[in-house]
Amino acid sequence: MDGDKPVCYWRGLAKDFTEKNPAFQWIILKADRAIGKVKNDYDAGMISMRMSIFNKGPSTAEFPDGAIESDLKEQQAWKTKPGARSTAKNIRIFLFQCADIPSADKDGVSDCFIEVWNPDNEKKRTVVVEDTLNPIYYETIDISYDMPKQEKNQSHEDWVKSWPPIILNLFDQDLDGVDYLGRSVIYLSKASTNFKLEPLADDPELKKTNNLIPPPKWQDIRIGFDESAPPTGKVMCSFVISEFDFIFDAEKARDVNLQELVEKKEYQVDINVLGLRELESFGIVPVKKAFVKFMVRSLLPP
Repeated sequence: MDGDKPVCYWRGLAKDFTEKNPAFQWIILKADRAIGKVKNDYDAGMISMRMSIFNKGPSTAEFPDGAIESDLKEQQAWKTKPGARSTAKNIRIFLFQCADIPSADKDGVSDCFIEVWNPDNEKKRTVVVEDTLNPIYYETIDISYDMPKQEKNQSHEDWVKSWPPIILNLFDQDLDGVDYLGRSVIYLSKASTNFKLEPLADDPELKKTNNLIPPPKWQDIRIGFDESAPPTGKVMCSFVISEFDFIFDAEKARDVNLQELVEKKEYQVDINVLGLRELESFGIVPVKKAFVKFMVRSLLPP
């Protein structure tokens, strides 16, 4: 809301909120075009919420089952209000590459960069990789997130599920500006990280893992914001989550040479063009000097 004006919204189904003891979930908002305060859906943001909807009234012809005998205050989710305090975490993001991203240019490719949504409003983005639909980055980016405090009697798994997702926005860079290509909303409970839902304790052996690079995992990219929509590409990445005061061996993200740390193998690629047939001209002049152009940028490191 902007004062009393609804600048963003979310639309859902009541049947999805019949759980008596729900966990927090992240809701992706959409920009309200009628208001125009927020122009792009990827700027609309997200909210964390939990909600229970149930029939409280007596039996009627419309609701023959009558009231659901449920005192919300007795459910663990509603016994206490969510804590206002939060705990800060460092998140080191390892961005390896993308695959099959949408084309934004007339020649069928894109000049793509990845921008990480950052709560501090400081721009965090990769370099632009030109002329490819499969850009390779090998970049490392650091951000910090305020995570909710773990609630009493809340399992560590449910706590991690309540953490805000990492949002990677993809853009095509041109001389006249940028075009939105899609976004990947990555929940840390489902991502490749330095821990597997075990507590981030003051264990020296556990802290050593903060300096390792977890094996990357492919995450879906979507142009729209419906998580059930088919993906329009993938991004390969992994994450390290640490306490806010943890100091990495490579203190700054720019000190991490991800390209050298990734094991590689060299291959020779032979391409044989046997011929072209039945080419059609886009104009009135027939095709006379046809040639084939191979875009091999996706096979080369940045």
